[in-house]
Amino acid sequence: MDEERSDLYFGVTHQPCGFTSGVVAQFDGSEEPVVRELIQNSLDALLTPGNTSKGDQGAGSFGLGHHAAFGASDLRYVLYAARFRTEDGELASIASGHTILASHRDTDSPSGSIFAADGYWFRRGQGESAFDGTDSSYPSEPPSMLAPHLDDMHDTGTVVCVAGFNDFRRDEDDPVSAELICCVAAANFSVAVHESNLIVRVKDERQDLELDVTRENLGRILKPISGQRRAPKQGQIRGELAYNAWKTISEGLSIELAEGESLRIRHLPTSGQQPTRVHVFRRGMWIDSQVQGLRDSDFAKALPFDAVLMLDQGSDLEELVRSAEGPEHRGVDRKRLDEGQKGELRKCLEEIARRLRREVGKREDREEFTPPGFASIFGHELRAAEPALRPRLPSGGGQDLKPVEGGEVETKAGEKKIRRAGVPRPGSVPSYRSSSRPGKEAQVVEFHLVVDEEIAESFEVGIRLRLVSGSDGTCEQPLSDIWVPLLEVSDGKSSQRSEDSHGGDLELTLPLGSGEQQLTITTTAPISQLELLELDLVRRQLMSE
Repeated sequence: MDEERSDLYFGVTHQPCGFTSGVVAQFDGSEEPVVRELIQNSLDALLTPGNTSKGDQGAGSFGLGHHAAFGASDLRYVLYAARFRTEDGELASIASGHTILASHRDTDSPSGSIFAADGYWFRRGQGESAFDGTDSSYPSEPPSMLAPHLDDMHDTGTVVCVAGFNDFRRDEDDPVSAELICCVAAANFSVAVHESNLIVRVKDERQDLELDVTRENLGRILKPISGQRRAPKQGQIRGELAYNAWKTISEGLSIELAEGESLRIRHLPTSGQQPTRVHVFRRGMWIDSQVQGLRDSDFAKALPFDAVLMLDQGSDLEELVRSAEGPEHRGVDRKRLDEGQKGELRKCLEEIARRLRREVGKREDREEFTPPGFASIFGHELRAAEPALRPRLPSGGGQDLKPVEGGEVETKAGEKKIRRAGVPRPGSVPSYRSSSRPGKEAQVVEFHLVVDEEIAESFEVGIRLRLVSGSDGTCEQPLSDIWVPLLEVSDGKSSQRSEDSHGGDLELTLPLGSGEQQLTITTTAPISQLELLELDLVRRQLMSE
């Protein structure tokens, strides 16, 4: 380190520093080791946001996840070192560091420039030329605390040091970080681990703990979270799905599909509560368990099952899923595809669904029946639900409305046409608000009414009262609202009384205007449940004489 001096460099705020390297932007991670991200100008992406784009081949990534390490550092300082092979095949090293502190003033500068909060470990005097697309600013020797670990590597590799590690300030009885890392790796990469394409090894020197995630212990790691019905974070796989997917991978029937596609199916008991699931994995990584076209509702007539769809390189469906999964590599969002790709994806998934239905068979235990007492409501009396009319009278008609007198009406052609008697006058609902309280007598209800729009003189307002049933109008057999017969309505200026002093009318009219007004309504019988009472207004055209 004596030959190569390095310092932390803080750039001046409001000055651009850093960009995503073109090399990293095209890095896929499926064909080359991760260490290639740290060679030649790719440290630019590690120290800056690192958002990537894969062009037409995929959605890229939201950063490289390196900011997560700062939450575990009391010093807010992370160091990196890597060993790689040059174009000549020789081993070489590269290093850097990143700290996130607070913006501060440059005391050595006459202008008192404000430095940014982010500081980077570069060669002394090379900070100003950082992020220029070359590796000239980065030290070629690792920090002393990382050097021994880099020397232990027989070939290429990467070392990350979280200075002042605080273990994310976990409580003593919380699972240690090593266990959580193993659990996340097992849940999200169960296919890759089961096929021995991935082995995860986590070593915690402070706890003197070393854990592995392998094909042999995959089930043991996932078993403790098998009852987890909610994901730890949005977009992550929950433990229940991860464990069921592992069981299907290890125990299910294997079915080969097109090149790069394979299925594992595990039959479920018909009497169980576990829904049908199709877990989609791409290149060993979990993507989604609720893909449109492969949901439980798409297999309603099939025997229940749990399936894992594994997509690998060379599959057309794998390319479509990759394009639709988004930068977080979670979920299949068809809106990311063009119309042609949407059609191709739909056809591929429909073919997968047909193959699954054919393999599992059709269920015969879903015959419709009505259990005793179903759809019965217990109140003052037992009232069984039956097909009912619409819960509200239409604004343009209804029962016991004033009939339209017979006569002649002129048609568009100028001919006279006999009007059929009994057709209700057309109506519409004005904008209004109301509140109620009981009157001095049991059959009287007072309403404070606010009409929010002008009502022309050529209109009068029909007034109705109903007791709401509380039934959901979208039900197949909703209970009807109960319309209350009226004896008289009055607004203090005018009133109308029903000609039937016993039975009353379901609608009485007044020449109401806009604004606030008080209504007094007398019904044929006392109303015991005033909280269920609703006032309905209908604007109707006055009859021309």
